[in-house]
Amino acid sequence: MRGGTPGPGPGADGDDGGRWALWAERQAALLAEPVRRLVRALPPGPEQARWIQAARRPPSPTAEAVREWLDPDGRWVLVPGIRVEGVAAAGGALLMYPEVDEDDPVVLATVALEAVALGAAEASAVGRRLGLAAAAVTERWGDVPEGLLPALAAFRGWFRAAGEPAWAAALETWARACGAGEGPWTGDPEEPALARRLLVLGLPPHRPPGEPPLAPGSILLALATLQAEGATGLEPLAAKAIEGSTLLARWEVLERHGRR
Repeated sequence: MRGGTPGPGPGADGDDGGRWALWAERQAALLAEPVRRLVRALPPGPEQARWIQAARRPPSPTAEAVREWLDPDGRWVLVPGIRVEGVAAAGGALLMYPEVDEDDPVVLATVALEAVALGAAEASAVGRRLGLAAAAVTERWGDVPEGLLPALAAFRGWFRAAGEPAWAAALETWARACGAGEGPWTGDPEEPALARRLLVLGLPPHRPPGEPPLAPGSILLALATLQAEGATGLEPLAAKAIEGSTLLARWEVLERHGRR
């Protein structure tokens, strides 16, 4: 009440903690799993309430597609917010992404590095998932977890195998400045260039039917380098391609298992 005596603040003596706990339990019951499980693992109080409030809104379709690609085991929950941040909880992590960039797969992929920083993901596993995109994502993040240096080394190996394309030179300089050596690249060095051409044509990057899908990391690298050149509006195309590649790869795994 305006002009009255304020009640106890968070953490003060009284029943404040009990009220937060009751409120959190009611609100968490409205959330789907695994969000409910993760927020219930947080200590009751305003910080838990902040995550519950953020989790009331579902992630954007692009954010969910990126999460599914990077977190096939479903240990992370993405929620919209102001900046990339996170909190680890039993069996997973709550990760916040900037809602203003909810359609940009390059920015959204930086949540993987937040998961690494929280101990909710292995850097080496994240590096394998990112593939060639490791250089673009770490540059956007501004730091490189030590376990991602092999991924940057593989990027440098790709750069040499692809003929040192000028459009990727800035990222190669970044990877070298981070202390990454030059490792082998065994994939198709032409993938990012193909993805770039299709994005410029206004098409989701893809291969013809019957051929292996483009690696999401190659698609993300293509998008990031075009963004650096000032191209805009390509993010939804890249996100659709990443989602398609992820679904196709999963379908192929299911088919192989079904034949056994």
